[in-house]
Amino acid sequence: MYIRDHLGHPFPHRQHPFSPAFEGFGGAFGDPPGEPLAPPIISKPRFLGKDGRCIEMPPARTISLKDDTLYTEIPLGFDEAQARSGKMIKVQPMTGIFMPPGFKGFDGARGLVLNLILYLHGFTDTHPGDGVAIDGYWDATKNPYFALREGLRDNGRKNTILVAPTLGPKSQAGGLVFWPDHYLDQVLLALVAHSSSKYPGGTRPRYLNLVLASHSGGGFPMRKMALGLKRYASNLQECWGFDALNEGAAETTEWITWAKANPTKKLYIHYCDAPGCRSTKDNSLRLQGSRDKPSNIKVEKSTATDHFWVPLKHWNDRIQQAQLPDHPLSAP
Repeated sequence: MYIRDHLGHPFPHRQHPFSPAFEGFGGAFGDPPGEPLAPPIISKPRFLGKDGRCIEMPPARTISLKDDTLYTEIPLGFDEAQARSGKMIKVQPMTGIFMPPGFKGFDGARGLVLNLILYLHGFTDTHPGDGVAIDGYWDATKNPYFALREGLRDNGRKNTILVAPTLGPKSQAGGLVFWPDHYLDQVLLALVAHSSSKYPGGTRPRYLNLVLASHSGGGFPMRKMALGLKRYASNLQECWGFDALNEGAAETTEWITWAKANPTKKLYIHYCDAPGCRSTKDNSLRLQGSRDKPSNIKVEKSTATDHFWVPLKHWNDRIQQAQLPDHPLSAP
């Protein structure tokens, strides 16, 4: 078995000093057909450093816990990025992990499923302001259009959590697009550490369903993550783009290639067509009208009348309709 560095060079998994931290969840409980197992977590993952080299990534550090949200420090390989204004803005290495009140942790022996929605935000100059980390971005008292946590909480889906990193002011994602698997490792390591103290006997989930979601400029890193996943590729079930197609013909080609290679996975695109809210319309219609578009790509005009309301307008339906079971069908 091999894992690869950021240049694609393989190195033996067993001989490398950074071995998986959690193994042994084999077929003892009888894995239901089609239910994706959570892959082994690399305990000391290597990530993309500021100089472009692979470096050892430090363990995720807990920053705070408030409003059912665990804030943890997960570096993305940069500490500042250029804003739309041209100014360099400090970017906090903060990831938010929202666990709804009904979330009970997970116990590998019972084969519980974790449904993980990873959300990638758009440009921040208009809302919530450049330099604001994720804890301020989804503060519904200040930014009601980004009340994503409240939407998940009210939806009632069990064992579904929402994860969101702080990106740059123009949705710069750094090493996240090169090392999406290792970022997810860090999220699960942080969650396992928290679950182990909050829920006695908590371990990592045995089964994992992953959704990638994005708004506006977050569409670029979402696409690159979907294309770049390795160990978590089989766990990815759906991608949701909310006014998030910004890259032209090349973007259309890449999404069609991904969808054809993954016929059981789905891509949902919601684009705004209201006055002053048509920045992604042409790209969305290009994808919708492509002769090569497979049936697992769904493109829909949003009923939202403002770019910033597009995610929340479709948030509940996307969560409710997603193929995200709370338990595997044959779990004991």
